[in-house]
Amino acid sequence: MCGIIAYIGKKQACQIILDGLRLLQYRGHDSFGLAVCDKNDKIQIAKTVGRLKDLQIITHDSIFEQAHCGIGHVRWATNGAPNYENAHPHASDNHSVVGVHNGIIDNYKDQKIELQRKK
Repeated sequence: MCGIIAYIGKKQACQIILDGLRLLQYRGHDSFGLAVCDKNDKIQIAKTVGRLKDLQIITHDSIFEQAHCGIGHVRWATNGAPNYENAHPHASDNHSVVGVHNGIIDNYKDQKIELQRKK
């Protein structure tokens, strides 16, 4: 089962999200990721296949540590290989939209075609 955590507020979002992902994880999870809105309102994404500790290392940077809102995801591969491409968050090409989800999106092909048509 996957897990999602989000935070918006005055505290450091990245650390709160990492702590939440730690509480949501259990054996079998294969990837972790988070997206935060930095001090310049740009979306920064970090994700990794493997251990949560790997994500903590990647995000130990001022870009992530200064953020006050974000979303995180822990994935257990029930569909699709456990790899970087399948790790969440997923983002639009210009990183203006970021999403995470739990479960399988059965109509993903239709959704992909519709979204590509709107480019």
